[in-house]
Amino acid sequence: SLGTGYQNTLDVVNNGCTPENGGITAAQSSLNVNIGGYTDWYLPSRPELLELHNAIETIPCFNISNNSNVPWSVNYAGQTSGLYWSSTEANNSESTALNSFNGNFSWVSKMNTLRVRVIRTF
Repeated sequence: SLGTGYQNTLDVVNNGCTPENGGITAAQSSLNVNIGGYTDWYLPSRPELLELHNAIETIPCFNISNNSNVPWSVNYAGQTSGLYWSSTEANNSESTALNSFNGNFSWVSKMNTLRVRVIRTF
């Protein structure tokens, strides 16, 4: 539900989830973000991600590695789809992801590498 993304993100990190191929989880990468001096970013829940998508669907997506002034997403190397992780788990092996092209959600294997769109409470 709305407002659960931060706790979901903490749960992933605090439960010791680790990627099979090394690196860090989408949840940890969200907590590591520092944008404009703010470090309270997190991976949004499914409804939070949909609200964000609906609010900014006409704003271009920027890549943090490009040092944009409005870095809406953290893009992983090799990511070519418009899928973004939510912090909402579907089951033990899948989480929900938003297709930014059509606003639909799907269950995606946690083994996949997807984009992250971070949010913060304001």
